[in-house]
Amino acid sequence: MRTAKKAAFGAVAATAMALCAPLTVAHADQGDTLKGGCHFSTNQQQTVTNGQNQGVIADLSASQEATGAPSGATVKCWINVNGAKAPGTEIDASGLGVQQNEAQITFAAGDTDAVALCQQVIFDDGSSWVGADGTNPDCPAAMSTQIPPQVVIDAINNLFVTVIDPTICPVLIQLGQLTGGGVPGVLTIGPDGDVNVIDPLGILDPVEDCPPYQTTP
Repeated sequence: MRTAKKAAFGAVAATAMALCAPLTVAHADQGDTLKGGCHFSTNQQQTVTNGQNQGVIADLSASQEATGAPSGATVKCWINVNGAKAPGTEIDASGLGVQQNEAQITFAAGDTDAVALCQQVIFDDGSSWVGADGTNPDCPAAMSTQIPPQVVIDAINNLFVTVIDPTICPVLIQLGQLTGGGVPGVLTIGPDGDVNVIDPLGILDPVEDCPPYQTTP
């Protein structure tokens, strides 16, 4: 169980997901090489992005022959979720010596879903390419990070529970009694000191959660 205060901070937290292809040289059978490659960056936030992963997928790479001359190549990038290509996430980048492309993407993926960035390279002269795990396409797993980290959210909640709430909640209770429950159309102050504002997005609700704390699963 979590206090509603913790749930409120959790509601504004976002999950950032990203992965960059290793900036090492990948060799093809006939001497072609590719530097750089596919990368993506997305954010997921329950209110702002409606729980979807939204961001950018892109490729920036350079290809060359064994002699050092530029070679032609096509790089394909897309997102896999649980082993299947996420619709609308694929881009192609073709060019002689340099490949570049990017696009806005949106895809659905929960905390327990396996998300991977796939890269496939096709050289114009027929040379083959393999990624870090020896496959083409190469689909390494993405990395996700909560912003702010849970340890920060926990520290803020502990500060509220141990220091701020015991100080401010008695004052809010008295203020609510004096104002008749807050300011109509702007905010309400409950009999226990809870403060709620008119917030269509629900991010700031409640602004202050006094004991007894509400709970959510």
